[in-house]
Amino acid sequence: MPFYLNLILSFVMPILWGERLRDRPWLFEHFLSWPLITSIGFQAMVLTPIQSFHFRFHHDWSLGYLVDPDLHPAVDTYLTFWSLLAAILLLGAALTGYLVARIPFEKPKSNARKIALGAAAVVTVLLVAIMRHELFFIGEYGEYYGGETRFLLLTPTGILGVVQLVACAAFLFFAPRLLDRIPRDSSNLL
Repeated sequence: MPFYLNLILSFVMPILWGERLRDRPWLFEHFLSWPLITSIGFQAMVLTPIQSFHFRFHHDWSLGYLVDPDLHPAVDTYLTFWSLLAAILLLGAALTGYLVARIPFEKPKSNARKIALGAAAVVTVLLVAIMRHELFFIGEYGEYYGGETRFLLLTPTGILGVVQLVACAAFLFFAPRLLDRIPRDSSNLL
C-alpha cells in the first residue's frame, strides 16, 4: 500500500487490537504490556518491511506520485533515508494508536477508540476517493503521467498488499488466543 494508507493502517491496528482485547483489561494495566509488545512486534515484522520494499522498488507509487524526479533528481539516492523515516513514522503511528487504545481502560466512559476509528475511516475513504488512480495503478512517475501504468493487483506489489491486509486480519483474529495463554499475574513486565 502507499505510505499514506500504511500510516493509517499502523495507527488503526493497535486500536482494533485494543478493541479486540476489551474483555481483558488486566492486559492494559501498565504501559509496557503484552498488547504493546505484540502490536509493535507485528509492526516491525510485517508492516515496516513491506513499506520498505515499496519505498525501495516503487517509491513513486508509494509517495502517491507527488515527487517529480525531474525537479528532485536526488530522490533516488536517498531511498534508505526515506525508508528509515517511514519506519519511524509508522512506529510513531502505532504507538499513538496504542495510546488511544488504552484510553477506555483508564477512562471507561471515553469514546476515544470509536472517534479515532471513525476519523481514520473517513480519512481513508477520502484518500481513496481522491487518489484512486494513484492507488490502483502502479508505475514510474513518467509512466503514470503518460498513462502507461499497470493495474496494481496484477503486480507483485499488489499481491504483497493483499498479503499485508490478510496478515493484519489474521493477527487481529488469532493473536488474542495467544495472549489467553499468559497468566494474569504476568501482565506486568516491569
